[in-house]
Amino acid sequence: MIGRGIAILAAAATLVAGTGIADAATVAKQTTYRNFQITVRTRYSDSIWFCGDNQYGNFVCSPTIDSSKEWTLLKNWWWKGGTAVSVQGFQDSTGIIREKYCTPPMSSTTSNIYKCDAYDKL
Repeated sequence: MIGRGIAILAAAATLVAGTGIADAATVAKQTTYRNFQITVRTRYSDSIWFCGDNQYGNFVCSPTIDSSKEWTLLKNWWWKGGTAVSVQGFQDSTGIIREKYCTPPMSSTTSNIYKCDAYDKL
């Protein structure tokens, strides 16, 4: 299996060097994520919501969702990388609203889910 992989890489290198038809990015294509779903870890909050720039650059706020007090993923809401997202949490027993800002990276090649650890704040 290793020999086969080396042969494929050698063939790709020959193609790149010999004709210029392919380039290294084509041979080893890697996904780059620029928009992220956010998962947040809370301690006090019974419900949370998010506000920030979505993948289109529009300022939006999500609906309120229940917080599991561990990692809670806001599914199907995408936030633009490199911009701060406000995560707000509401604690039922006290009526207190807390807020934390989380900023996903500009881009990532490993995941399109950003972990916002707000355990100390929310």
